[in-house]
Amino acid sequence: MELIAFFFLILLKMLWLQIVALLAAFCALESASSNLTCFECSSSSNEACNSKAIDQPCTIHNAVCMTTHTFLPDQLQSLSVEKKCVAQCSAELIGCRLSQQLHPTQYKFLIYLKKCKS
Repeated sequence: MELIAFFFLILLKMLWLQIVALLAAFCALESASSNLTCFECSSSSNEACNSKAIDQPCTIHNAVCMTTHTFLPDQLQSLSVEKKCVAQCSAELIGCRLSQQLHPTQYKFLIYLKKCKS
């Protein structure tokens, strides 16, 4: 009986080591770079955002750099700017597009800085 328990414990230890190895491999894949960096920030204007932006590598799962710029076009005044790595990517979204009209004088633009795979 003790021999069976001993082999059972060895089997459990081997299984545990395999689980740990799989988790480590998953974490390494998640943090692997997509060779794209993105100046991530969130601020009230593009200038303020750029001055404090941190160049971060995007992960494989978030391999698109997106800028969301909300502003008052009639006054050329920024309300907010956010830059970050995101997963969403579609060819029709590349470039500067009007995302939505928030208010009669407020517009939100999304700018994607990487070509999407077809």
